[in-house]
Amino acid sequence: MNKIFRISLLSLLFFWACDAPRENPFDPNGVNSVVTTVQVLHLLPSSEAIGGIEIYIPEINQLKLSDQTGAAVFTHPKLDSLTIICRGESFFADTSVFKSLSKSNAVKIRLNTKPQLSEIRFISFYEIIENQENLTSLSIYTKIIDPDGLNDIAAVTIHQQDTNFCDTLLVENPIEQSFIQNFSLSQVSPSVTPGELSELNFEITVQNSGAKRIRFEPVRIVRIIEENPIILSPEDGSVQSDTVYFSWQKVTLDYDFTYTIVLQRLGGTPQTFEAIPSSQTQLKVSGLVAGKYYFSLQIQDRPGNICQSPFNSFTYQQ
Repeated sequence: MNKIFRISLLSLLFFWACDAPRENPFDPNGVNSVVTTVQVLHLLPSSEAIGGIEIYIPEINQLKLSDQTGAAVFTHPKLDSLTIICRGESFFADTSVFKSLSKSNAVKIRLNTKPQLSEIRFISFYEIIENQENLTSLSIYTKIIDPDGLNDIAAVTIHQQDTNFCDTLLVENPIEQSFIQNFSLSQVSPSVTPGELSELNFEITVQNSGAKRIRFEPVRIVRIIEENPIILSPEDGSVQSDTVYFSWQKVTLDYDFTYTIVLQRLGGTPQTFEAIPSSQTQLKVSGLVAGKYYFSLQIQDRPGNICQSPFNSFTYQQ
């Protein structure tokens, strides 16, 4: 009996001795372990490192944050491919698949920064045209902050869902990354009245490179000033000299506004006399050069919406 026990014990010890040590696949020093270093960088223009980015590899179910150098190190078993998902609050998420992995891998991922609207102005221009239908024009202006630069912005569009209106904004100032577009109310919809326009939502969408896009909160026009400013003097077609007296009927509105006189000599540069108080109904102008002049009266509210009277004319003689 003792002999059988000794033989069994020796056999068991021999089995243990012959069993190779099991390797931890997540040990960086292991023979079959793979080390993959992921570094996250800005897309443009400097390719600077980005810290605090979530980096997730679903094949090994590991999630890490990039450090100040933009890097995170993963140790894992040998795999045919890795899916690397990067997420950050100010960036478009990125999913990349890498194959043909070696013992040690260095992977660089460049994230596209989400653009932001730093300024937006959406205003109306209501023009009264004599013997014609009044014209309502709209102007949308915005500045876009994109650290990746203007070349990363593929398009900026404005869209009105109810009327299916869509237009593309044009670059106004490439240094400031500002965009602008003008369009008429009839382009939005022939059936929408000026009074109804303030009820409509318009959306700004910025499309970046790589088909990445972001849609911002809807904006609305504050109002269209449907007034008819009445000019009293100078009379249309009159002859003036010395000091020219501009006067008009007083307008009463339930919001703050000012007047503007727009004056242009035929062949000359327009002059504007702005910020005339709403309590004032006249303006004196002297020192004009001889010639024929056209002028109109504007009402402008605080956001910048404008209503303009028809143009009158006078001839100035010295």
